[in-house]
Amino acid sequence: MDRLQSIKHANENKWLSVNGVVSVGIGKTRTNKEGIIIGVEKVTQEVTANIPFEVEGIPVEIVKTGTIKAH
Repeated sequence: MDRLQSIKHANENKWLSVNGVVSVGIGKTRTNKEGIIIGVEKVTQEVTANIPFEVEGIPVEIVKTGTIKAH
């Protein structure tokens, strides 16, 4: 988990700067592996061009969450 946290921390600001990305977290991917989960308003060409499928052997998954608002 420390490695996941380190990779997330190293890339989080870059990923959050991509238009449409609303969250970056750690969790289980669809294939039940520990990975980095990128929440997006919608999957766009910009998102898929700037978010890798894997970083240092760790899977990265893009999940459509819609807009997230704090109340």
